[in-house]
Amino acid sequence: MGNGYILVTGGSKGIGAAIALELSRSGYDIILHYNKSSASAGSVAEECRRNGSNVALIGADLTSSNGIKDLCNRVRKLNLKLKGIVNNAGYGAGDDINRVTEEALDAVLTINTKAPLLIIKNLLDLLEENASIVNMSSSASMRPIASSISYSASKAALSNITKSLALNFGPRIRINAVAPGFIETDMTVFFRQNEKIYDSIIKRTPLKRFGKPEEIAKIARFLISDDSSFMTGEVIVADGGITI
Repeated sequence: MGNGYILVTGGSKGIGAAIALELSRSGYDIILHYNKSSASAGSVAEECRRNGSNVALIGADLTSSNGIKDLCNRVRKLNLKLKGIVNNAGYGAGDDINRVTEEALDAVLTINTKAPLLIIKNLLDLLEENASIVNMSSSASMRPIASSISYSASKAALSNITKSLALNFGPRIRINAVAPGFIETDMTVFFRQNEKIYDSIIKRTPLKRFGKPEEIAKIARFLISDDSSFMTGEVIVADGGITI
């Protein structure tokens, strides 16, 4: 469509799907990554195409080093330059101190922290001049969740990786992060279906609701676009005010 290709990881549903659709409506072509949800990814891809975008679909498991390498290799084989990367793929394990396991910890840290960093490192030479990278952090990086130790830690690390890379990449490439709060996705079904927990969250949220994936997608699109051309190393919180 003319604005360049954006790699969106975890793009089959939720925030990732909303980002891919928002970017396609804004004139970008999409490389859409998914893991297991091939049917959902196909539906998102078709909608992006109806918006006029070219779309390439790539399936890979980003909870493993081999999966990260596979994704990067398959992106390279497309022989395309990238206008940007949205590292959205993520996983949240429910783990207080009594439920932390090494296996689950490794999986969460790999997809939430290791994958974004290695994807950027391995695809850096494909990025166009003035490209933009967006990492999907979380408000849990600033206000940790007691029952999600691994998730909170992984997102805090990602926010700091974003800031560190901004110091490395300027002025050629910008990199920022979005830190959503409770958003209406599959990851928050438990919170929304448990009346006591849901009421507690709403009570502590000034805007008195969960966010929508489309609201986060608009922020990601802003950060990818030249509208945010003087921003790098920022972590934009979009949580309805719960962290305050």
